[in-house]
This record gives sequence, C-alpha cells and structure tokens, in this order.
Amino acid sequence: MRGITIVKVVKMVRLEKQIPISQYHSLHCHEHVATSSLVGWESPRQLSLRAIITTACNHHCSFCFREERPIGDGFSGEFSKELLQSAAREAARHNITRLRLTGGEPLLRADILDLVTSVTSTVPINVGLTTNGVLLNDMAQDLFNAGLRSVNISIPAITRPMYKAITGYDNLDNVLKGIDKALQVGLAVKVNVPIVKRNIGEIGCIVEYFFRLPDVAIRLFSILEYPNVSHQDHVPESVINDVVVEWCRTANIQQHEGNTRILVRPHRRIRGTVCDNCVHRTRCAENAVAIRLTPDGYLKPCLLNDNLAVNFASMESVAFEKAYRLAMDMYNGR
Repeated sequence: MRGITIVKVVKMVRLEKQIPISQYHSLHCHEHVATSSLVGWESPRQLSLRAIITTACNHHCSFCFREERPIGDGFSGEFSKELLQSAAREAARHNITRLRLTGGEPLLRADILDLVTSVTSTVPINVGLTTNGVLLNDMAQDLFNAGLRSVNISIPAITRPMYKAITGYDNLDNVLKGIDKALQVGLAVKVNVPIVKRNIGEIGCIVEYFFRLPDVAIRLFSILEYPNVSHQDHVPESVINDVVVEWCRTANIQQHEGNTRILVRPHRRIRGTVCDNCVHRTRCAENAVAIRLTPDGYLKPCLLNDNLAVNFASMESVAFEKAYRLAMDMYNGR
C-alpha cells in the first residue's frame, strides 16, 4: 500500500512510503517531526490543564471512559467557578499555557458562559472546550463573546445510523450545524474521531466530509482497551493511518497547501515507577500531557491511576505543585 512519508524537517512532495508506528518518536525523543501538510502523526503536546467541569452528559457513547474519580452519592458533579479560577492561575504560574474544559458534556453546565469569562478575563491562559457539539449551534456566538477561541468536537460517525448506534441519540444533524456555526463565529475547530472496530468503516466518510471545510482539522485516534472496550474492539494506530492513506490515494489527493489537515494520534508508551499502578502499564495514553481537575476538586496527573490524585480543593498551591511534578516525571519518563 502506498502511504505518507514522514521525515524530519524536510518538505513532503508526494505520497510514497508509510512510516511504521514503531519508528515514530518515543517518549524520550521530543524532536520536531515534519510531515506532509495533508496527513501526519500528531506531534507530542505540551502539558495542559484539563478541567472536568461537569459529570452530566446528553450522550451515552458505547466506548465512553469517564475521566473523573469515582464520586459518592449526593455530590452535584460540578466544582465552583472560584476553584477553576484558582487552578487556572496555578497552571499559568507553572507556565502551562492551555486550559481545556471537558465533561461529561461541558455545555450542559448552566453557568458555562460565566465560567469561561471568569478565566479568560483574569488568567493569561488559552481556554478551549471539548464537546459533543449537540448544543453548539445555539451557544457558539455566546462562547466566542465570552472569550473562548477553540472547540474540539467529538464525532464518532458521519452516517446517522452509526452515530445513533454509538451515542444512543440521533443528534448528528445538530452536531454538523454546530460545527458550521462555530466556524462562522470565528472559533478554531478540530474534530476528534475516536475509532474502534465498529466504526472504522466511517473513517473515509468522515475525512471526505470535513475535508471540504478548509478550516477544520481532523484528528483520529484509537480507543484504548479500557474496561468497557475489549481487546477485540481495539484498532491499532497504524491501521487507522493505513485507512486514511488509502482514502488519499483513492481520492487522488497528493499535495495540500496550508496547515496539516488530518492527524493520527499515536499512543505514547510510558515506562517508570510512577505509572506502576495504572490499569494499562504499557499503553497509557494522555497520562503525561494533561493534569485533570476532577469535579470533586482533585488533580489527577495520570488518567488511569486514581491513587495519584491530590486534593486541590483543600491544599491548592501545594497540591498543584505535587500534581505538576508527578505529571512532569511521567512526561520525562522518570
């Protein structure tokens, strides 16, 4: 199969050879990897703060993995605006430049606009939001006015039957309207496409649909073998890349001017004593690129290890320093 050549700091001129996933950058190699402007492996990201602002959601995705810690009965599933401001200030103090609001579905939070404004108007940090997009059409303009500048929209399918089968709801049309509205008001848009075996046949259709929107970046990634995703459901990143490359070949797209349009995210293997208690010791994803602020006020430097969570609500600066050091240790492979 013909594929994409990925080289270091050399402009790609044609589709020719696919790099094996095993040869992609390791955790210990943070070199810039240049790719064609059409398709590329996603480069390592800098540490960010990821705030889970609500546990509520209006979808029931079959492969959803809850990022928050287990929460006891009687808890509302939301922290205060003041706690988010404090966490954002601590992040900025540690030179973390990105804050992403997630859920659940963050647009279900009643005070979402006030929450965004409270951070964008007081803390020097870039604020983005990850959403399923169902409510985005009605809220995009207000979110932009509040200071939000980017949205990631999770979309597992582009055909209505498959979308409903995965999410439990026939909301695809609303989501696509929301994406159009976000672009119209000036928000930077990236679509996140989670892949398991049941929706791998949607990849070509999704890429084809969003490729017509020049300002949309398309990000595909495999779902790890979480407790609700079996090994048999998992699709390797190299297979996802092959499908994208084949679509490019079939569509006869060989060059593209401008920013990279299609990103395939390789999972980072993390080794070290810090992650020894994780559910997946050899396939931790996202662990070292985000500190999560959970709805009950804890900081999680590791997605799959609740034992490392520290209580930010009670200790704040001390807690953030501890979580930051744990996250950086993982990032540096210690």
